[in-house]
Amino acid sequence: MTVEEGEYPTKEDECLMDVQYAEHNGYQIGDTFRISEELEKDEDATLKSDTFTITGLCSSPLYISFSRGSTNVGNGEIAGFVYVPQETFTTDYYMQIYLKVKGAKELTAYTDAYDTTVAQAKEQVEA
Repeated sequence: MTVEEGEYPTKEDECLMDVQYAEHNGYQIGDTFRISEELEKDEDATLKSDTFTITGLCSSPLYISFSRGSTNVGNGEIAGFVYVPQETFTTDYYMQIYLKVKGAKELTAYTDAYDTTVAQAKEQVEA
């Protein structure tokens, strides 16, 4: 991710916000933002805080189009994203990771060569 304005969060109740989401919804650095988790019965919260102060605005190569994609939670549409410090999470494990794969940058995405390179790296990580 690239910080477009402001700075990285350093506290559990701070976040970086998607610059497009912020502009579309009137958020600015210094504003507070609330994340609501929909928990199942007997399920623990994933985040230590539900209210965050925006310390910066960012963009991400994971969300390069205006449409942010779909999800299995909420209304099924990703409206924007925020990044929070690792210490904000209550879990002892990672739910997702993003890796740079050696040699993939030089290849064209969605080609056989790219897919093979990434698949080999995935096998190594899973092992």
